[in-house]
Amino acid sequence: HMKKPLRGLIIACVILILCAVTGYLSMVVYYRKEFCVNIWINGVYCTGQNVKEINEQLIAQTSVPKQLTIVGYSCVGEQTDTVTWTLSMEEVKYVMTYEHTLRDYLSKQDPWVWVDNLSTYHNHSVLPSITYDEYVLLSKVDEIISGFDAKEEYYIEYSQQEGYILHDGMHNRVNKEMVLATIKNAILTQADTVNLIDSGCYYDVELNETQKSDYDLWAKIDAYQSNGPVYDFGQEPERISAAYMASFLEVSSITQMPFLDDKGCFIIRENSARDWVDRMAEQYDTYGKTWEFVSTRGETLQIEGENYGTKMNREREAVWLEAYLKALVSQTGAGKDSEGSEEKPRIPEYEKKAYNRSQELGDTYIEADFGAQKLYYYEKGELLVETEIVTGNMRRGWDTPAGVNYVYNKQKNRVLRGQNYATPVKFWMPVDGAIGIHDADWRDEFGGEIYKKDGSHGCMNVPKEVMPKLYELVEIGTPVIMFYGTDPLTGETIEWS
Repeated sequence: HMKKPLRGLIIACVILILCAVTGYLSMVVYYRKEFCVNIWINGVYCTGQNVKEINEQLIAQTSVPKQLTIVGYSCVGEQTDTVTWTLSMEEVKYVMTYEHTLRDYLSKQDPWVWVDNLSTYHNHSVLPSITYDEYVLLSKVDEIISGFDAKEEYYIEYSQQEGYILHDGMHNRVNKEMVLATIKNAILTQADTVNLIDSGCYYDVELNETQKSDYDLWAKIDAYQSNGPVYDFGQEPERISAAYMASFLEVSSITQMPFLDDKGCFIIRENSARDWVDRMAEQYDTYGKTWEFVSTRGETLQIEGENYGTKMNREREAVWLEAYLKALVSQTGAGKDSEGSEEKPRIPEYEKKAYNRSQELGDTYIEADFGAQKLYYYEKGELLVETEIVTGNMRRGWDTPAGVNYVYNKQKNRVLRGQNYATPVKFWMPVDGAIGIHDADWRDEFGGEIYKKDGSHGCMNVPKEVMPKLYELVEIGTPVIMFYGTDPLTGETIEWS
């Protein structure tokens, strides 16, 4: 009776052992193509997965660069600027994969000891394999360094457009092999930017004695022509260009190189400063010009300048500029103020100086529309005063003259005198000789057509309740734009004598 249970137990153990062996062997077979239990690669759980599946997951979590930004010099030369190029990874047929590394790992995996992994975690870090089209990359590198094909030359040349130019083929020449190696390394390390300058891809050719002498002359020329005065003509301050600065110098008619005096200083050409000032005055002076003006009513008008605008004092400005240039070539302090700090923009000497020195009337002005018999005061573009007025009596030929003028004085409690009259006013702002703007407390009505038959002697009469505000707001020098335009009732152009 004891033999049957024992036999059954033995059979059960054999079956159990066979199942265990079969299970073990089946896992051995399984892990020949799949990763063993408890395997982690770059944070991806790999157990039971094949190479393709894991590769997809690793690529998905890897930042794949779309382009490489390359920083380098724009061309040869000591004054070379830096520039950036963009290399598209798609163009060079960039491919990143982990398959080769994963297959190598799988080939070294021992499936017979998979049981050992049940109690141990295995974390691994691997790098991808990167491939690209070397021929395409080489052609892209050739494009990048195409600006470095200049000959090994070193000389100074004069240009009417740019002044003196140093042609420098000796500095910052490029090492093509190093550029190619540096970019390849950046691609393989998945960098998004590479700096060819910092990577030592450029080199200099040593200058000979003649070239060193040329450099000394160039440094002296550049220190002169790059440090002309900064002028403020009422617009954005602007330095006299290198070309203009070069034109001030006495030069050899053969070599175009500047002469040096016995002290080794450049020589300023006679009258060259005056010629430049004359050109600038022709360009920037506005005194007496015809101004284009858009009125409050929307009319676009061409109004002749009368007494308003800028007019440079050419003689005095030429003396100043010549002194500046001579100080610059003799290195006695031009370009610095009395305390040695950077110079302030030079405002020219003027015979007449406008409220706004630019080519425009600006956004602060008095507008006197005689056709509408209205006066407006704008300050920085904002309308602060609007009032009806009465201007010169047209019937008697006392028309208020049109033109662009300015407030040249302000007085209170003035007696205005003329032939057969003496009129006291509380506020007086003359704009054109005896023509001005003032209060008129003897008038009860303003505007309309009063001026045609019962106008003033030529001045602009303003209501007494408005004039105090206008007087306080307006500064001396404010432009006054005076015009007839069209009659707002008939639309006809108003003629004035």
